[in-house]
Amino acid sequence: MPGTAPAQSIFETPPPEAGPWVRALCLAELRRALARLDGTNDPDGRVHDARRACKRVRALLRLGRDALPRAVRNLEDRAIRDAARCIAVVRETGARREAARTLARSLTPERRAAWKTWARATTSATHDVEESLSAMAAARDLLRAVAARVEDWENEPWYHTAPVWDVFASGLRRMYLRAGRDFRRARREPSTEGLHEWRKHVKALMHVIDALAPVWPPLIATLRPQLDALAERLGADHDLAALDDVLAAAGDDESDPEPAIRMRGEIAARRAALFAEAHELGARLFAERPGPMLRRVRGYFAAFEAGAGETAGG
Repeated sequence: MPGTAPAQSIFETPPPEAGPWVRALCLAELRRALARLDGTNDPDGRVHDARRACKRVRALLRLGRDALPRAVRNLEDRAIRDAARCIAVVRETGARREAARTLARSLTPERRAAWKTWARATTSATHDVEESLSAMAAARDLLRAVAARVEDWENEPWYHTAPVWDVFASGLRRMYLRAGRDFRRARREPSTEGLHEWRKHVKALMHVIDALAPVWPPLIATLRPQLDALAERLGADHDLAALDDVLAAAGDDESDPEPAIRMRGEIAARRAALFAEAHELGARLFAERPGPMLRRVRGYFAAFEAGAGETAGG
């Protein structure tokens, strides 16, 4: 998958323990995040890519949690979360602008002109350049410290003790169940907070599938694009909700709130359509119970290990 270090490019043969696999994948993502933060152009794009790499590392820590002592896992998860929060404001401003542009494309020409005029006035705030650079520097410091500690995992006594499939099966099961529970909760009570929580766990599941792509390619061809489509709809809903908050505040400050009311109506209609699409995708993705899914993946994993062993021996 683009943007993810495939397992077979990290190991000539799969290691029997989970520690080396999780360490190698985490380091690949941490280096990717640091490389983007060290860039010099397109700050919005660099921050977006760095935050995505941070999310992948956190997902990998959840996948491999049974291979890591709790104190180690919690330390790195908190540090990466804090690094992502440092640069969140840079991303949020760009996300609101993109949400406004995306909504405009779905409107008729007449309504689009009115929307663009209003949206331009209410989403034009930008982040301070010096503040952004400072936030990115703070995130780099945190991620460099995490990368140094992860590098040193191989010297720890627990590093070669957890069988790889036992760890991954347990982590994958938990993450699949959590995303499914969030789907059912969001279906019953579709709040902005509930949909955002569901998206976080859908994205985590998607990142794990990316990391394990070489192990089960038949599933990647179908499951991964569907998870991506679901995450995209839930992400668009979240950005529209943030934009709606901006419009609500702007309307309260205007002598004539009617334009804001009309524009918020457009947002509500688009969010309703996105929820319907997300519900349909979720119903399909989380219809299967985890047992059959894990047995299928175990078969792919065994075939991957056998094939890698034959290649190494032959």
